[in-house]
Amino acid sequence: MFRVDAKSCLSPHIRHEITVEWNAIKDEREDHAIFWDFLRQERDNVIHEYQWRAYEQWIKPDGTFRATRLSLLALADDDAKPVLLMKGGPFEGRNSLDLLKEGADWVEARIFGAIRRAGFDPEERRGLVHFQPRPTLRGGILGDLSDDATQP
Repeated sequence: MFRVDAKSCLSPHIRHEITVEWNAIKDEREDHAIFWDFLRQERDNVIHEYQWRAYEQWIKPDGTFRATRLSLLALADDDAKPVLLMKGGPFEGRNSLDLLKEGADWVEARIFGAIRRAGFDPEERRGLVHFQPRPTLRGGILGDLSDDATQP
């Protein structure tokens, strides 16, 4: 069986910067509440307790809430829209879908920051296994396979 060791494939600079980033996240918990108090906490709740702190609610155009009727799929006659609000914890009353977007942006910023500090461009296309730039294939039996096929 072929096994790829990610540590041997990644640049030592990237490995170092990821370690630095993780240590900062652990050491400065108050600066990373979206991770500790939402992403990690909700992950643990779902995996270990089979619970999620979000609950159904309807928000009206004026920003007020009303109780749910049957389910989120029910039609509202007062232009209210369904939301999933958080109950308990530091994010109580916030829309969980907004928190998920905020969490995804936080993760991306951490990863891209580590990649940039390691001297790489996160927008550059690289292989997933070895993190090396993808080869430019020009000509050959299948023709030009690169993204820059129209470039001279």
